[in-house]
Amino acid sequence: MMSCTRSLTAMAVSLLMLTACSDQYKIVNPGADGAEVEETMSRIQASSSVSGDIETLRQDLNSIVYFAKSGTSGLVPETVFSFGSVAPFIGVYAQANRDYNVFEVGLTEASVAFLENFNGEVKNCALLIELTFSDGQVLHFSKVSYAGEYGFSEDMFVAQFSSENGSVIELRTTDLSDDYSNALADNIQFKVYEIRNGQEREIGQFSTLASFGS
Repeated sequence: MMSCTRSLTAMAVSLLMLTACSDQYKIVNPGADGAEVEETMSRIQASSSVSGDIETLRQDLNSIVYFAKSGTSGLVPETVFSFGSVAPFIGVYAQANRDYNVFEVGLTEASVAFLENFNGEVKNCALLIELTFSDGQVLHFSKVSYAGEYGFSEDMFVAQFSSENGSVIELRTTDLSDDYSNALADNIQFKVYEIRNGQEREIGQFSTLASFGS
């Protein structure tokens, strides 16, 4: 994975601008049709240690997938996957002595899928990410959040996942359904926190994910 040539100051400013823009406008453009969403999830699932649990979610007709992809959507990869620290997702940076942000890792494409089954029998959710880098390497990240690791409050949904660096990744969104309890809106945006030794910090966010499914 090759590094970009921008200065650290410029990269930090750009990251803040992307985060602010995504917060304000919440652009909804998944950048893919249903067939491409399924193909992307299949590629990620093929190398996953929780492939069986993901397959169970995908086969349930009650499951809904929320998706965003850079490129054809008009979104740059650093907007789809907008992080000040990539270590929880990219193992090669897990032991680094400082945070590497998304502009430093040579990211060229990014796809993010959030799969949930809150109304089915399984009632799990999964986070699937595909990242392509300037050296041609493709990285897949896939984790499942099980009962007790996610939940709804009056105004927020929270889900926790294991990471690549031993911390806990926590996704939070206030994009809840106006019509149903314990349900997400049609389009959702997650802020992402890293929790380690009881201490949490916000590390980034995904761009708005559009829903596919029943």
